[in-house]
Amino acid sequence: MMPKIDKILYATDLSQSAALALRYAMLLGEKFDAKVTLLHVVETVSHEARLAFYEACIDGDTQKQMSKTKKTEATAAMEQRLESYCREELPDDAEACFSKVKIDICQGYPEEQILSKADKYDVDVIVMGTHEKGFAHTFLGSVAKRVLRRSRKPVFIVPLPEL
Repeated sequence: MMPKIDKILYATDLSQSAALALRYAMLLGEKFDAKVTLLHVVETVSHEARLAFYEACIDGDTQKQMSKTKKTEATAAMEQRLESYCREELPDDAEACFSKVKIDICQGYPEEQILSKADKYDVDVIVMGTHEKGFAHTFLGSVAKRVLRRSRKPVFIVPLPEL
């Protein structure tokens, strides 16, 4: 019996080449009539590095504005990428494409947030790309490798092209 896939988590670093992994996530969503959550994690810098940088260069209000700006830019990039995908791949049904997708931008350590969101949303599968090439480069990118090792959910890894 084929497993049921109702919810898919697509984790992205928003690189141009990551659009290929989005295609796989969306195609899986179409095939299984599943909801897709697009997740981007704004990576947390170590506390010590952040303090040193911020104390030397930036006041508290500017820090908050920078964090808000990063999230706004990431949301806009994901919305644009989703719109492009839906309009190109499903021109007659773009609105239905949008209705099955949720965008989540959060801050933290990518592998921790990906695993946490997979549990929170009770997804059936995680889709993500990796920039690493071949076994000579330790098989997978570090985030993809850690997610694959620790996940209790199936993980689809899409090798991303060099652009």
